Amino acid sequence: MPPAASAKSPIPKASRKSNENILTIESMEEYEKIYKKGDETNIVTVIDFTASWCGPCKAIAPFFAKLCDSYDAHFVKVDVDELDELAMKCEVSCMPTFVVIEKGKVVDRTSGANEAELETMVKKWAVRVI
Repeated sequence: MPPAASAKSPIPKASRKSNENILTIESMEEYEKIYKKGDETNIVTVIDFTASWCGPCKAIAPFFAKLCDSYDAHFVKVDVDELDELAMKCEVSCMPTFVVIEKGKVVDRTSGANEAELETMVKKWAVRVI
């Protein structure tokens, strides 16, 4: 069930990469840290499974960045070529794929560069901050 109230993000801004509000996960250890923090809070994690060669991934990236400025969630990017273990664990079969994790479980997903579907999914699980 979506959270009723926002909690402060446990990921300090200093540890964030790429877009100021998007963390790039490059190892299973980094994913486990995010997973545990999500397990301890009411903040969902939204993962963008992407690839550097994927045109639709590049096309929707600015919209994903815009969403992370508007919703209280952990926004994360994973390059499937760099971290295929996590992509397999989350059953990613095409890019881009967006997955919502709440309390350590995949609760929702959408694939493709469809801004409306992505925003609907994020809106369902994350608290709007602006």
